[in-house]
Amino acid sequence: MMMTLRPLAAAFALSLGACAELNPPTLHLLPTAPVHAAATDSAVAREQIALSRIALPDYAEDSAIAYLTGATTVARSVDERWADPLARTATAALAGALTARTGALVLAEPWPPEFDPTLRIDVLVDQFVGALGGPVTLSGEVRVADARMRGLAVVRRFDIAAPSGGDGFDGVARAHADAVARLADEIAAALEARYGG
Repeated sequence: MMMTLRPLAAAFALSLGACAELNPPTLHLLPTAPVHAAATDSAVAREQIALSRIALPDYAEDSAIAYLTGATTVARSVDERWADPLARTATAALAGALTARTGALVLAEPWPPEFDPTLRIDVLVDQFVGALGGPVTLSGEVRVADARMRGLAVVRRFDIAAPSGGDGFDGVARAHADAVARLADEIAAALEARYGG
């Protein structure tokens, strides 16, 4: 009897593997959000800014897209995944948006050896998640270190609610991108308030 069951078990395992290959996960890119043009006379445009890789909570570091299923419960989809790590793509998107908004040179980590930034921005995220068909919350703290002052020039909390980008996981991805764009607006405004005068 045991000899009969082994081939059946092996065949069942192979069929499960074939099903998994026939239904690969859907991969989502972080969409490009609209950007606002920089003011040509902005004092911030003279800065060279180093942007550290965004520090995300553990659930957002996984390739599986996280989403809210209740007020305090988060699930990860096995079928819907980020095409690239969210921390990397969100950092790159934030760097591009800050360059567009401020006119400054903003480089995301890793930095070239010859890069000598005047400012360094660290973004520490507490929450970056939303429900399917609902808003995405992006909250945490921004720290701006000034090499000339040898200390922190700006420490600012942020709490952003980006509206739903539509139904399903495409909408979740669009809302994530919108949240990053809104964060760029807030950081650019803080930099302008600190250095634009």
